[in-house]
Amino acid sequence: MDHLILSTIKRFRDNACWEGSDIPSWVLNECGLAIQGELGVKLTISKLSDRLTELQSRYHTFKEVVHTTGATWLPRQNFVMADDCVWVEILKNTFAAAYYHRDEPEFNLLASLFGLDDVKEEDAPTVIVISDSTIDAEKARQVVHELAQARLSNSLVQAVALLRQRNNQGVVNSLNDLLACDKAVPATPVSWEVPEELADLFLVYLKSDQAPEKVARVQYLLNISDSTAESLRAMKYKGSSNGSAEQEEFVF
Repeated sequence: MDHLILSTIKRFRDNACWEGSDIPSWVLNECGLAIQGELGVKLTISKLSDRLTELQSRYHTFKEVVHTTGATWLPRQNFVMADDCVWVEILKNTFAAAYYHRDEPEFNLLASLFGLDDVKEEDAPTVIVISDSTIDAEKARQVVHELAQARLSNSLVQAVALLRQRNNQGVVNSLNDLLACDKAVPATPVSWEVPEELADLFLVYLKSDQAPEKVARVQYLLNISDSTAESLRAMKYKGSSNGSAEQEEFVF
């Protein structure tokens, strides 16, 4: 819902439909129509205005979090990293608890509306360190590497759990998270106690019609041999031609 509100406002603002910082009521009405069309929920202008105020508060709270000395924002990994002693200070702001070891998912849209003078973060380096520059560069790289490896491992565990629940879209999302970790810090092929489940993960990813380069990297990370990959591709096409239900099919 928040994404619909922010993206609708940004679309009208980009088209220069009004001047000034206040959001006109007719724009909020357009937000309400977008939400009703997408989610089937009807919100009043008053409710939308209150939600917009909360979103603005979220933006300023997150800025305070990442500008805290000793805090490190890893935007590509959707993660805010800081020592426990730093979090103690951050969490004195009750609302900051929402960002404990995670970031603000709508930061770019929030910044485009409430921080027009801020530097855009979408083109920032993979790691943005907001601190007093006392962290040793090599130590920082090591910390980032360890963090990426831990998140990669967690993404694999989550993907397998979702596979067992036959939640294919969740599997695809988790494997994309795995790719994001690998992009931050190139990883080696994973190991898993049930290799057949890795093949099942790969088949689900194949069926999601991702970009070839992403499929190839997932094949490498899941340690799927070329011969196995070809067999799985054949199963994908066979399943498609037979109209098989994707969520009901497993390889092994």
